[in-house]
Amino acid sequence: MAIYIEEKTKFGQVVLGRLKELGRTQVWLSKETGLTKVYISQMCSDITKRPSFDAIFRISTALDIEPSSLTTAVLEDQKNKREW
Repeated sequence: MAIYIEEKTKFGQVVLGRLKELGRTQVWLSKETGLTKVYISQMCSDITKRPSFDAIFRISTALDIEPSSLTTAVLEDQKNKREW
């Protein structure tokens, strides 16, 4: 039996929250970072899609946030994944 989770990952909450603060979209983030929108969407909604350090750096630069806020979110997502 599959378990479906509709909530965003912690990583997604941080990224999407910052995009909302900036009045920007995932499409904008994709253009700013050179990452595909599909990849960004997967990282934000799928706990099994762990972002690379390069992706974290690109995203944090585009969103003007510390990379550590994203790495902390990724670590929390991985911890939550093991608890399933």
